[in-house]
Amino acid sequence: GLELSRQGRAIRTARLRAAEAVDFGAKGFFGVLKIGAPPFLCKGLVTGAVADFLRQRPDIRIDLIPDYHAGLMERIYLNQLDVVVGPTKFVDKGNSDLLLEPLFSDPNVIVGRAGHPLLTGGGPSVADLAGVTWVGHSDRSILLSDMEDALKLLGVSTPRVAFQTESAGAVLEILKKTDCLTVLPRYVLKADGSDGLAVANLELPGAPQMINAITLAQRTETKLTSDFKAHLKDRLAARHSG
Repeated sequence: GLELSRQGRAIRTARLRAAEAVDFGAKGFFGVLKIGAPPFLCKGLVTGAVADFLRQRPDIRIDLIPDYHAGLMERIYLNQLDVVVGPTKFVDKGNSDLLLEPLFSDPNVIVGRAGHPLLTGGGPSVADLAGVTWVGHSDRSILLSDMEDALKLLGVSTPRVAFQTESAGAVLEILKKTDCLTVLPRYVLKADGSDGLAVANLELPGAPQMINAITLAQRTETKLTSDFKAHLKDRLAARHSG
């Protein structure tokens, strides 16, 4: 009788815990959230938002997957990601399979080390840009074509590229330790200049790009996903107002 009583209590406790877990999950405080973003977005913005979100919800798990356009789109269509954070150009016009929730608008800029001779004063000339050495981006990155297109419109048709990588950290490190330049989204740079980088006083051709939270239209969104999108939007609003 005593053993049956213990087993009964154990079963009731297990059921209660399972019910609590379901309730906690429904409220967005339990479960797994899978986020995808290009490497520079992961490094520049998404990781910080994830850290804050995890502090608020210690019982969740977040998988952050850095990848490029084709890989991220494949993963979201295969239901391997809950949300992709990326530019509007990731999604073809007229595509009704994906939902885009705008987060912020951001321009591409020419970046180099703080104190770089071409990044002080009135800004570099076309001759300056044609003579400088550049850091390229991965062949899989939209940033590579963005850089090539912008420089071509400025009159630099064949920039001399000395270094190319898929590593966001390596790009920033090379920039800080050499006189190379590159084109990056402005969000990559820290507003207070503590990253040792600077921006050229030159506006690149082309409109600023909109960064979005991209989700699959036919997939039911979890409370955890919607709460993270709201958290990311609030964090970005605070960053841009400050």
